[in-house]
Amino acid sequence: QLVWSEPGSFPVIMEAFVDRLHPDDQERMIEMLEEMGVSGGDYSLELRVRLPDGTSRRVMGHGRVMSEDGAIAAAFGMAHDQTDRRRSETTSGDSLGTADEREGSRQDMQFAIDAGASLAGVLNLELLARRVVELVVPYIAEACIIDVTVDAPAGHCITAVKLDSAEFGPVTWATDDACEQRIGHVAGPVDDLAALARNLEVLTDYDPARKWHSQPIELRGRRIGSLIWTSPDTDERQMGLMRLVAEKAAVAFDAAELYIGRSRLSNMLVESMVPEQVDTVDGWDVATQYRASTDLTRIGGDFYDVFHVDGNGSVVAVGDVCGKGVIAAGQAALTRAALRSAGHSDPNPERILYVLNKVLLDEPSHPLVTMIVLTVDGPRVRLASAGHPRAMLFGSDGGWQEVETGGTLLGFVDDLRLKTMERSLEPGQTLLLYSDGLTEARLGKQELGTEKLAEVVSRVSGVSARAMADAAAMKAESWSMGELKDDLTVLVMKRLGDA
Repeated sequence: QLVWSEPGSFPVIMEAFVDRLHPDDQERMIEMLEEMGVSGGDYSLELRVRLPDGTSRRVMGHGRVMSEDGAIAAAFGMAHDQTDRRRSETTSGDSLGTADEREGSRQDMQFAIDAGASLAGVLNLELLARRVVELVVPYIAEACIIDVTVDAPAGHCITAVKLDSAEFGPVTWATDDACEQRIGHVAGPVDDLAALARNLEVLTDYDPARKWHSQPIELRGRRIGSLIWTSPDTDERQMGLMRLVAEKAAVAFDAAELYIGRSRLSNMLVESMVPEQVDTVDGWDVATQYRASTDLTRIGGDFYDVFHVDGNGSVVAVGDVCGKGVIAAGQAALTRAALRSAGHSDPNPERILYVLNKVLLDEPSHPLVTMIVLTVDGPRVRLASAGHPRAMLFGSDGGWQEVETGGTLLGFVDDLRLKTMERSLEPGQTLLLYSDGLTEARLGKQELGTEKLAEVVSRVSGVSARAMADAAAMKAESWSMGELKDDLTVLVMKRLGDA
């Protein structure tokens, strides 16, 4: 509507776009496009656009063109209707504006680019509020307040204020009516400064004669906040820039809240899969470590458990659901619950895995799970594995070997084939169970692997299960430079001396 047509009817073919221009401006536009196709770059160009009713409007466009192989690959920009402004000028109607005006337009275009870059990727709500008002002051206005409603336990409204070039006051959380009243302001002048300043002590000494204006922050048709600002002279340029800031702020706050919500969900799901404490096992020193992937948007499917079975020792297990995300995490929680039920019914590792395989095959989502299960009764252990990485057995002298077990992963076929191990462990011997996120931690393209892992763990094998679990997890973190692409789980069981 600003330029020439109804919403949604913008011509997607460049020739059709040029055809809408005034005949005297078409050649200039074609020359600009040819020049930009060679190397790309920023542009500021005023053109006359013909409307369907035969009238013309003057539009100032600012944008950036990206070229590839001598042709325009992409372009973006914004436009301002200059018609009324030009009519009020005493200069020629064909004027392209003064050098100062062109420089101002270039600066505004750069501001739009910088604003997007400044807010992109900021996931801390308080920092985001600060960034927004910092964009506004002093480039657009002398002072700015942002109020945004957010879904956070600390309150329903976050407020940040910046005056001139002064230091920030504290970013505050509020649940008061004043915050709601500020957010409720429509676009335009703010008349009730007393209501505006309520609970904002930083404004008490500010010039009461100053005119304040409000710009709603809206997202998908819903108002989530407002920008309130003041400046000696408020014009259409300022209004346009504040609308731009509000649009970018809405998108940034939406992304931050989405990330925070996913993180909370991730933490809740992780708590259901990896207990803070596990049952003790008589005659054994038991320790666990869990590290979540550094990509919090990709919830993993690792889980573990240690629990007593009345009269039948203990059941110990480590598992990993194939896949990532909320669905995989939910499947992991389901499998862990089924593990407990099966273990209390019949604490035999092969039987537990057979039962779990049937449960998973009956699930509509068809989860695939790898798992290693062992039952412990005194010094004796019985171990079975379904497609899971082999357990590592460390001796009291630091030597180690992989435990020869294997089998088909769970949820894949009815005919589950398993290879088990049963033996008694001597005092000082240790079993280390883990998920593949441990040995597959990467430094570039090189995985950590079992050899490098064993080398580190062997050095502390004579200390404690905790020292071994910590050493394993820390080695994976240092090897991957802190960038874990997958969750990792470590469970260590060290045989103690007979009482």
